[in-house]
Amino acid sequence: MGVVVNQSIKNVIFTYLGFGVGAINTLFLYPYIMDDNYYGLVAVLLSASMILFPLLSLGMSNTIIRFYSHYKTKEEKDGFLTFTFLLPLIVIIPIAILFFIFQTEINTLLSSKSKLVTSYTGYVLLYALFVGYFEVFYAYAKVQLKSVFGNVLKEVSIRIFVSVLLILLYFNIIDSDGFIKWLAVGYGVRMVVMAVYALKNYNLNVKPIYKYKEPLYFSLFVIFSASISFMVLEVDKLMISQFVNLSNVAYYSVGSFIGIVVSVPGRSMQQILMPFVSKALAENNTKEVLKLYKASSINLLVISGFVFMLIAVNVKFMYMLLPNEFAGGEYVAIIIAFSKWFDMATGINGTIITNSKFYRFDLVFGVILIVLTIVLNIIFIPLFGIFGAGLATAFGMVLYNLMKLFFVKNKFGYFPFSIKSFYVVAFILLLTALFYSLPLILNPIVTIIIYSLVLSVLFLAMICLIKPSEQIREVLLNVLMKFKIIK
Repeated sequence: MGVVVNQSIKNVIFTYLGFGVGAINTLFLYPYIMDDNYYGLVAVLLSASMILFPLLSLGMSNTIIRFYSHYKTKEEKDGFLTFTFLLPLIVIIPIAILFFIFQTEINTLLSSKSKLVTSYTGYVLLYALFVGYFEVFYAYAKVQLKSVFGNVLKEVSIRIFVSVLLILLYFNIIDSDGFIKWLAVGYGVRMVVMAVYALKNYNLNVKPIYKYKEPLYFSLFVIFSASISFMVLEVDKLMISQFVNLSNVAYYSVGSFIGIVVSVPGRSMQQILMPFVSKALAENNTKEVLKLYKASSINLLVISGFVFMLIAVNVKFMYMLLPNEFAGGEYVAIIIAFSKWFDMATGINGTIITNSKFYRFDLVFGVILIVLTIVLNIIFIPLFGIFGAGLATAFGMVLYNLMKLFFVKNKFGYFPFSIKSFYVVAFILLLTALFYSLPLILNPIVTIIIYSLVLSVLFLAMICLIKPSEQIREVLLNVLMKFKIIK
């Protein structure tokens, strides 16, 4: 676990740095600089592109992780990676043609409540193309156990670029139209930089592939399951734009962004764990898979639980810093944060399914989830507005992870939880309940800092008392020793 812990820590740090920049953009720059309708437009365009990009890339980023360790010689690996780079072009070219042929119908689908969307639907395809090939090259780096630089590009660089664009927008150097165009440039440059880095770490020689049927078959399933996974995360924004004004997408985006912060540790850990899980399953090393499963579950339960607690206690103070139009989104943040915490607590169950012979079931679970999420959005958004969208997403995510949890238990005999998991959950919920109703102290920022510090001290005490994770304990001891708090 040494490489996993080392790179996971770095990935968590950089991912949270990226989310910190994203928080500045979401809470302070977007709401005060960009018109609410354009902010909603940007959210819709990016959400649609996130749903589309697995299809354009044929899910090759997952295929690379799944099959790279199956090829033993350099020539076989070269042929496989050449295959993963060229095959998406077979899909991209005809989809691009169809996209422009049926642009009127696509515009109608995406813009029933706002005609502003119709002028920019082409950017959905462009964003999706750049993101898809970025993920392909990022996967090249991941299988070489070089995930940190790609994570910086993915989580930090693009958000800093957005900050720069928003500042330029504030000073009228660019307009909102220019923002959307320059954002496409940013995604394109990021893709090129990732390609250069990946190919620098792996000297790829173009070779034909001979064992292609299984990876191709796997990809056909993955593109749908991956699209469904992103659809669950993004469909709420698209559906809000269908039922209420486009500006409500902006208000919802703030709440959902805050809630999604809970999933950052899992995103960082899974980026490095996926190759290890794939390799262990390929070698039928069940002990190693179970070890990784249990470690990922308890570590993410603790770390993501801490983040959930901070969000639930402080979110009402965060919203005091926002314009009045955004009021009510704090409940969206809390319910999505809870669903993400449950998602993280179930560990790498999705990674185990995707990288095993049962990968087809991931698609089945995904289809159930997206149908349920769409139906719930249709019911809840007209009734509860943006909170209804958050409720639909949270309910769907919890059910989805329960299905995967019991599937892994049934098919593999793995179960990630222990009595210590129960103690951690009980402690976090107790602290959250005790602090949730505490009043404002002086001003929102001071209040957030004070409550967060107190919660951090109590949380560290819990770690020392319960000792839920040896990895977390070692990291904390090293940090305390480094700063000479203990010897």
